[in-house]
Amino acid sequence: MKVKKILMYNFDIFGLPEKYFEDVKDNFQSENSNLIFVDDYINEIQKEHLEFLELHHLEELKYYFARFASFYSRLKNATDKLYGELVLERLLDEADMAADGIIEDDDSIAFKRIESSEFERVMKLFEEEE
Repeated sequence: MKVKKILMYNFDIFGLPEKYFEDVKDNFQSENSNLIFVDDYINEIQKEHLEFLELHHLEELKYYFARFASFYSRLKNATDKLYGELVLERLLDEADMAADGIIEDDDSIAFKRIESSEFERVMKLFEEEE
């Protein structure tokens, strides 16, 4: 698919979230990260670009943004699913290695062997909550 760079009325709609993504990237896994408010970026874009557009231009932008939102939403869902599958696979591999004695079974292992009496106690707790 050829991506056509759309310059919408003197601004690049693909570049609108660039500053936001850069700030998010800089704060990823940072313990001292500041809160990033999307509304701050939206307000900046609105004041710099959107307030000056005519109705038909805003309608066209709305169409593009709806398509972008759908694309990114589906991409996020697919990424979440893949991430979950990989984490589960890794945890199950760790559990297998602990069961085989390859690695030591300690508190850092998420899935570990438990005595059947402990399992029955936990299952009883779940049943009581229903």
